[in-house]
Amino acid sequence: MGRIKKKEGDFLKQKKNGIDAEAYNMIRASIGFLAVDKPVHSLVVTSPMPQDGKSTIASNLAIFLAKAGKSTLLIDADLRRPTLHEKFHISKDAMGLSNAIVACSQSQSFSSGSFATSEPFRMSLSTYIHAVGIPNLHVMPAGALPPNPSELLDSKATNTLLAAIMDSKIEMVIFDTAPLLGLADASILASKVDGTVIVADSTRAKRKHLQQTKVLLTQSGARILGCVVNKQNFNRRYMPYYYYSSEDEEQEKASSQNRKSSDSISSSSLIPQSGRKNKAK
Repeated sequence: MGRIKKKEGDFLKQKKNGIDAEAYNMIRASIGFLAVDKPVHSLVVTSPMPQDGKSTIASNLAIFLAKAGKSTLLIDADLRRPTLHEKFHISKDAMGLSNAIVACSQSQSFSSGSFATSEPFRMSLSTYIHAVGIPNLHVMPAGALPPNPSELLDSKATNTLLAAIMDSKIEMVIFDTAPLLGLADASILASKVDGTVIVADSTRAKRKHLQQTKVLLTQSGARILGCVVNKQNFNRRYMPYYYYSSEDEEQEKASSQNRKSSDSISSSSLIPQSGRKNKAK
């Protein structure tokens, strides 16, 4: 759990021990603990509704995993309204997920419907993934938007592409998907990966939407790791960073308490599916 002082779409300019950074470090650590019994190498990040902050959460989580030394691939699997190419300053015409799936399908057609080996296709992954100036992190944008996103994601070619990615040296793959309610895209991908994280905007989340999201993911066979609560108000004095910060930082925080605060404060916490449902404090 931690405060995230940014607007939707912005990336962290975190201090070394800042509470902005600590929010994502705790999410990363929580996923690590949940993966003790069953490893998590691929992850879907989705949300019940649009504009819940899922793309920003997915992006920053990928950045923190990469900075922790894990070879990370962030994939824009929202084939309806992709945003990652904008966030990472990748050309909107750059080849990405949809192009890779089509290429995989064409390769299958030349091998009697299946790959004899994934090596030839693995070598071509560099065409669809892009370096973004962060060590250990690559991004695969959505690519050309298809007329049938659900069918494309549910194809055998997608399965083959995922197998080729998993056979590579990439340690963690994060999929930023379309919102779940009303669309099949996220459920389809969630059934193919090791775990799913739900992002909920606490300022407008509705219980019925979260319940519907859980039902849909459960029906698809997805492994729900937990929920990231976004934009949750809290008192900074109860944050771990307030306790562990340096003397100078404590003085700065003390003076800031004398100023009337009117800005919205966001937070993120990974609440395991098996955990308590009350708000984190």
